[in-house]
Amino acid sequence: MGIQSGSFLVLFTTLFALPAFAIDTKLITNPTAKMIEAGKKSYVRNCGSCHGNQGKGDGPAGKALNPPPRNFTNLDGWTNGHSFAQMYITLEEGIATRGMPSQNW
Repeated sequence: MGIQSGSFLVLFTTLFALPAFAIDTKLITNPTAKMIEAGKKSYVRNCGSCHGNQGKGDGPAGKALNPPPRNFTNLDGWTNGHSFAQMYITLEEGIATRGMPSQNW
């Protein structure tokens, strides 16, 4: 079963738009249009080259990676899981064994 079209972008863009020091869980589940737009820009800038702009793991830089980048439209095989909390950990810590850098600025 895949993630509904575009819903992974809402999740990631919401996480990218939130300040690193505090997360209001109400904003995660009900992001504003401004947050989604800011997060989309951040996703494309920081993730799109490997994961692709649609999150299918088909970005141009990802073609050289082994293992290939995560396809966010497929729920199978996520290293840390696909809940908000689990994805936040992945973004904060990265996954060194899979070539995923930390996004903790």
